[in-house]
Amino acid sequence: MTEHDLYARLTRRAPGSVVFTSSYLTPLPLDRRSTVADVGCGFGGRAAWVARSRCCPVHAFDRDEVHLDYTHRRAEEGGAMSLVHLHHAADYAALDCPDESLDLIMAEGVGFELDALSLVPGWRRHLKVGGFVAVTALGVVNKHPPQELVAPFAARGLSLGPLEELHARLAGLQGFKLIHQVQLPPYAWEEHYQSLGRVARGAVRAGLAAEDAPALAGARAELDWYKRYGRGRLFLQAFILAAQ
Repeated sequence: MTEHDLYARLTRRAPGSVVFTSSYLTPLPLDRRSTVADVGCGFGGRAAWVARSRCCPVHAFDRDEVHLDYTHRRAEEGGAMSLVHLHHAADYAALDCPDESLDLIMAEGVGFELDALSLVPGWRRHLKVGGFVAVTALGVVNKHPPQELVAPFAARGLSLGPLEELHARLAGLQGFKLIHQVQLPPYAWEEHYQSLGRVARGAVRAGLAAEDAPALAGARAELDWYKRYGRGRLFLQAFILAAQ
């Protein structure tokens, strides 16, 4: 069992939910005339859901071609294959789409892997007049978090700070206005990691993976890190930015 096989059973690589996605998208006027980009589409559940629920085309971008294979499968299973368009993106800063072609750029999936806020100015040219960016960012509850908490993110080049630091960065973005924000609720973090533990144990019982399989070892290490350091100390904030 590979890491992809393991996390695909959760449908997401990191904490999140359709309820969370819906809560920050609800204020937006998306319909069949809209065009959406999902940057960092992961296993495709979000892209397929937006395409179905808003009846609009969704361009799914990911650096991992295996993720695009899963996204194709999710769209096919959900009856949205004609609406979901797949793009391999070596660099999320350079989206393969025309200027002024998108009503919404979503970047929920990349918030755990890179600093998506730094990419927002470069995405401005892809938005239609009156378009939006929905972007997530990780933060820490306390200003002085333990090194064990932030080390995995520092290794990815992420520097985590409190919410007020994120707001200060947003205020400095030229050409955008913050109109809505939502935080991933604590229960979603718990559900994700409880499910990760169940899936890892179930894979061994079902004979899908050996007890010492690298993917399971990595999952257990992540689960242990969350229990020891992450629980109650991290937040994921979604911001809706309107292009001005």
